[in-house]
Amino acid sequence: VIRVDTSLVTVPVSVMDRQGRYVPTLRRQDFKLFEDGVEQKIAYFATTDQPVTVILLLDTSGSTQFRLEDIHDAAISFTEKLKVDDSVMVMSFDDSIRVLTEPTKDRQQIVRAIKRARTGGGTRLYDAVDAVLTKHLGAIAGRKAVVLFTDGMDTTSHRATYETTLRLAEESEAPIYTVDYDTTGANSIM
Repeated sequence: VIRVDTSLVTVPVSVMDRQGRYVPTLRRQDFKLFEDGVEQKIAYFATTDQPVTVILLLDTSGSTQFRLEDIHDAAISFTEKLKVDDSVMVMSFDDSIRVLTEPTKDRQQIVRAIKRARTGGGTRLYDAVDAVLTKHLGAIAGRKAVVLFTDGMDTTSHRATYETTLRLAEESEAPIYTVDYDTTGANSIM
């Protein structure tokens, strides 16, 4: 009996030049991958320009009240930078987790969904990320990513914890990008 224990880990990489332009002509020999200081073999390498589905996850808790317009503007600006074949799903969270639009390529529908996000009560940050990773990503085929707009403060999650959410994120097939908003002292800005 021969047993082989192996893991294939996907590492998505985007390379930009100094002017911020995408560099599409790289080959396997242009990369070295290290884990804990040990070089790892790159078993498979491919460049891809296939469409991506992005889940925009907007923190609409009460603590973001004075930053919500910034969050809206950033989410819309991000959407405008995507390619026409890319899709966007918009979700928001406070005490509740809501899908504001299912994945779509319709930019007007996406902008309307983003602008519909309104602030509410507490912050179910961990529950919202958990919901995205366990309920919504699996239904999306192809390349996918999550962009989280938040102040990072969880106050009312009752299902997920920091530890369980971190574990899910590490095991996720999609990268998660976080746009952090400083809301400390925001209530005094008027």
